[in-house]
Amino acid sequence: MMQIETRAIDHSGQTVSVAWWTGYSRHGVLNVTLPDISQDFEIAAELVALRHLLFEEQVFDRVPSSSKGYSLKVSKGAIKKLVQGKSSKKHLLPYAAFLRQRMEGVLIDVSRNSEWVEMACDGSSRDITVSIDDLDIHEYLDTPSLGRIYITRHAVKRYEERHPGEEMSNPWRSLTTRLMNPNLVRVEIPRKALLHKAMRHGRADNVEAWGHPDSRFVYLVVADHGRKTLVTVFRKGASQGK
Repeated sequence: MMQIETRAIDHSGQTVSVAWWTGYSRHGVLNVTLPDISQDFEIAAELVALRHLLFEEQVFDRVPSSSKGYSLKVSKGAIKKLVQGKSSKKHLLPYAAFLRQRMEGVLIDVSRNSEWVEMACDGSSRDITVSIDDLDIHEYLDTPSLGRIYITRHAVKRYEERHPGEEMSNPWRSLTTRLMNPNLVRVEIPRKALLHKAMRHGRADNVEAWGHPDSRFVYLVVADHGRKTLVTVFRKGASQGK
């Protein structure tokens, strides 16, 4: 099990120092500056630190493609509530998006243990600045055919539900692997999908459908102001109402 512990240890102005620990050989402090937030600094900073360590710094020598094999020990119970969808702090959802999507199902424990913090403070120290513009409520993927596409939790759930065969252990990885296929092309949008889209959002002229000639899956994408968002996935010939 790859385990990482984090704890906010100091807060000055817009900057929060977050100690982190994966073991005796890898630990340190991240000084996280958050210019666009006015409350809940320590929660946001701990989430930023976790995402940076997992995906940017790659403290486990890989970019996680799922939550399998990972364990997080955090110092704020609010982080667990955000991931569970039980928090009223909706302004923090962009900071927690990676735990609700790519790392969905990750083991999270709230720990009061601070015995490791002193040693972490003797490790490396780095400064990072994260603007709200750098974050999003949806994770994104840079694909060969569609370019950058943002992926909703709804789309992942629909893909998992409509995938044939046994229950998937990693729907995010399975879906994103399909989206990375360079042979995806625009396909005709089923009329039912267009009508449903128009009823929900008042327009349907910004909807694109993508698929592969040899696949039964169709990926419904909303293109708005240059941004593409995968909103649902369905199978050809199946209901497109959700």
